[in-house]
Amino acid sequence: MEAFADYLAGIKEPEHRLRLTEVLDWVAKSYLDLEGRIAWSQPMFTHHAD
Repeated sequence: MEAFADYLAGIKEPEHRLRLTEVLDWVAKSYLDLEGRIAWSQPMFTHHAD
């Protein structure tokens, strides 16, 4: 989740930040082969950095 820290910090509404954190955390734990990153100014997961 370190890849998303700055993005999440920029979300002003605490409830929205918490919900997105939960979703991103779920994806990261459910799909271990995906790598989190920011691209196109949005959080996303990639497979093999593609």
